[in-house]
Amino acid sequence: MSRYDKYSDEALDVLLAVQDLAAAARRPETGLDELSRALAVAAVPELLEIAGSNGAYLDRGRLKAAFDEFLATPPTGGAPAAPLRAEPSPLQGTLEFQPARGTEASSSSAPPPEARPEATAAPGERAPEAAGGSAAADTAPAPEASAEPVVRIDRLRLAGELRAVLDDAERLAGDAPVAPVHLVRAAWPAVRERLEPFFSRDEGPAAPLVLPGELPDEDPLGDLLARLGRELGDDADPCIGREAEIEALGSALLRWGTSNALLVGPSGVGKTAIVRALAARIARGEAPEALKGLRIVEVRAGDIAAGTGFHGALEEKVALLVAAVEARPGTVLFIDEIHQISGSYGNDQTADLLKPALSSRGFRLIGATTDSEYRRFLEREEALLRRFQVIRVREPELRVVRGILTALAPRLESHFGLSLPPAVLELALRLSERYMPERAFPDKAIDLLDRAAARALYRSRPAGVPEPASEALPAPESLPAPGSGEGRDGEKATRPLPSTAEATGLLPRPLPPLSSRLLVETLEELAGVRLDEEAADPVALEGLEDRLRARVYGQDAAVDRVAELVRVAKLRLGSRPGRPEGAFLFTGPTGVGKTELALALARELSGREDALLRVDMGDFSEGHSVSRLLGSPPGYVGYGEGAVLARAAEGRTAVLLLDEIEKAHPQVHRLFLRLLDTGKATDSTGRELDFSNLTVVATSNVGDWSIDPIGFASARGADARVPEAALKRAFPPEFLGRFDAVVPFRPLDRDDCARILSGLVVPRASARLSEERGVSLELDAALQAAVAGRGFDPATGARGLERAFQALVAVPLAAALPSFRGPGRVLARLGPDARAAFDFVPEGGLYRGAPTG
Repeated sequence: MSRYDKYSDEALDVLLAVQDLAAAARRPETGLDELSRALAVAAVPELLEIAGSNGAYLDRGRLKAAFDEFLATPPTGGAPAAPLRAEPSPLQGTLEFQPARGTEASSSSAPPPEARPEATAAPGERAPEAAGGSAAADTAPAPEASAEPVVRIDRLRLAGELRAVLDDAERLAGDAPVAPVHLVRAAWPAVRERLEPFFSRDEGPAAPLVLPGELPDEDPLGDLLARLGRELGDDADPCIGREAEIEALGSALLRWGTSNALLVGPSGVGKTAIVRALAARIARGEAPEALKGLRIVEVRAGDIAAGTGFHGALEEKVALLVAAVEARPGTVLFIDEIHQISGSYGNDQTADLLKPALSSRGFRLIGATTDSEYRRFLEREEALLRRFQVIRVREPELRVVRGILTALAPRLESHFGLSLPPAVLELALRLSERYMPERAFPDKAIDLLDRAAARALYRSRPAGVPEPASEALPAPESLPAPGSGEGRDGEKATRPLPSTAEATGLLPRPLPPLSSRLLVETLEELAGVRLDEEAADPVALEGLEDRLRARVYGQDAAVDRVAELVRVAKLRLGSRPGRPEGAFLFTGPTGVGKTELALALARELSGREDALLRVDMGDFSEGHSVSRLLGSPPGYVGYGEGAVLARAAEGRTAVLLLDEIEKAHPQVHRLFLRLLDTGKATDSTGRELDFSNLTVVATSNVGDWSIDPIGFASARGADARVPEAALKRAFPPEFLGRFDAVVPFRPLDRDDCARILSGLVVPRASARLSEERGVSLELDAALQAAVAGRGFDPATGARGLERAFQALVAVPLAAALPSFRGPGRVLARLGPDARAAFDFVPEGGLYRGAPTG
């Protein structure tokens, strides 16, 4: 077996070029001069990658000259050589020359097996050694005649320096075939100066070329930290109330053993701010004496792995990074999102490479990650975690957050040019606490202020309208005459004349304050709620019953009960904080308005039609389907993907509707026990979901609704009844006890269906017609009575109204509508065939066109 059997076709192209160039120069051995020229001829894509990483480009003229010189070189052995590349490289189209040898280049994508280069020694010569021994002598007998010429790499001896390059290339390749990139990396220290003339730069000093992922020769250690990291200084934001965490971090860096720290906490609690606060104290000289002289350098996890696509490049880069830190005593690395370097995250081996350094006393590292990533990626890495001192960072208290906002307000005011009075800061604190429970302090309060101030800055002046140049100094004619007390137009002056300092702009103008209304508006969009403009309380407190009755007919008792309990929950008057803002079980026959009331409630609480998340519980009738609600467990299909209930906890849902919950498996009922009791649930990844801002509505049709109570048919509006026996058979008592109320819905009668038709079905159809075609729809009393009579069914409630309206009105209207031209009104009446007939009244005119039906 020859050593060249593990070389790829592209690498053999390079070696063939080396052999031909040495033979043409009548050299007894092939050396680095031939190798550098061969790389310029046969490794253009690899050189192109080097040029891109150094901000340079290949010199087209020099490269073309090298190609022309090689094409003029006669191939050895008297037979035409195989093409250097079966397919053109990305650069050949730009350079406008082809790297093919001979008059007729082969068009096949790869040379045939019998044409692969051989290394058989000639008679009387020693065969090449497996680990880089010299090749056979200069001459050898020609191979036996065959259909295809055999290209041989055994014409010349390999110089010792070239054998070393091949050995290094095979070591870099490992078990993979040797490619041109391995030859380039192995030979680069020796051939770099020979290849530099082929590279050019538009501007800047001609710095030595380096391979992707390697360092310049001038400063192989210090420049790495400058390129990969950023030293943290004294420009950190205020860090209030974190003295214990800062002390724990500083103490961890002073340990005799492994002086590494890992900050773990929810997203947004200020883990990075703690590290920057410590760095700022060190930079200002306010840190303890033992910490003075330390420098904390922040390095991104992605920058460590960047440019390490070559085999062995990551190991070299990590080794250089460790050497750079150890060579500079007092340097501390800080890697945010440190879970990204673990092997569990994308098969990154950086953590394994850093383990020996983490155990040494000359290397110090600070990492930060969230609770969920810690549990998912780092908790299983016991060998890595024992090298860290884990510091838990918890959400600060409200008084601490208030201090953080007060300390941060001057920086926000300076950035936005707005004033943030204490009342606005307190409002942001209160709103973010109440309506953003899924996020953590202080990040959510700062984010709310940031968004509102940015919106105020955007609205400060219309786009494209420049600021008046004379704003600071009013025009002389606009000032009132001295002692007149009146303005130019005879109006009374409302303010005194500005002083000279104010008029000339020497005194700073007061900044306009950030309005509370804008803060509330930002929170409404962020959290999906509707709030009162003045008190920032929920809008749906006063008159909620009337607004719900406008969409739900015939269920006044149910509407009143739901509105009462929602008002209590929204005002936080309940005895158990943290629970969902209302948990109701709607019972009653089908088609009586249970789902419609949930839709109306979501619209009133959020101001949006899409604020309801409806979950059809019939899809969870099997025991294994419970995993879809909170995610599949580890090791199962779908693990880590979004769960159904996770969408409800994202902050844009107002009502979670569990439709027909009696169809769900009993295991699903047990899952909702904690959610209804504490407003919390934990998904399969360990993340805790918060449902305290939701109103949970479950609907159920259990019960015998075939027999109406005595007198119901004659007494419209009779009291609804709760099917207690049926509910106890369908649900466990602890599940029923988690609801704030079981709200019964009574069966609808014919009059209710008529009201639903005139109040909901017809107006919605008319609104769609008006939007699409500019016409409105009106039904006379006889047609309404016919539709309501056909659509009413005591067993299905109002569900038959849609079908009856479609059969009696929508179908004939679709046939007649094309004949109606222009905006106007479509008057529907009962026709002779018991279906609708139509008259069209154009806008501003009389009837036009023949009646239909």
